[in-house]
Amino acid sequence: MTDGTDFFVQTLITRVANDCSSARARIRVATDMRHVKHASDVHTNPMIRALPQVRQDVRSVHDAAEKRMDALLDQQLQKMAACATGDEIRAEHARLLRNDWCFLRGDFSRIYQRADREYLRLLHRAERQPAPAAPLEDQEPAADDEEGLAPAP
Repeated sequence: MTDGTDFFVQTLITRVANDCSSARARIRVATDMRHVKHASDVHTNPMIRALPQVRQDVRSVHDAAEKRMDALLDQQLQKMAACATGDEIRAEHARLLRNDWCFLRGDFSRIYQRADREYLRLLHRAERQPAPAAPLEDQEPAADDEEGLAPAP
């Protein structure tokens, strides 16, 4: 290759490395899965995509995004575990599925499967638990309608 070509390729590699570094920084501060997904989308020039250094940089961005998605999922599952009833868990699941978990499909399918399994586990546990009994002082005693069983005055 000529010096001009080497310089051009090196410039492309440097640009990708800078883009990947910027993407990792955006991923670290992302507060929801949507921002992580969009931050992890780094485009590389097809001419240098196969170079080991470029593949390593892009893979490090994906690994950072996967770790951040796991951390965000853990926070969401803790919030879901705090729900008391199955209906609350279903409502929280619907909200998360609509707003966050849709960004897990595709590139983060393993995390999506884990989220779905954990949701089903939490829902099963919530439905197996008996409903909390009402306090005794709120309950009225049963009426005594049968004659002969009432105590004499």
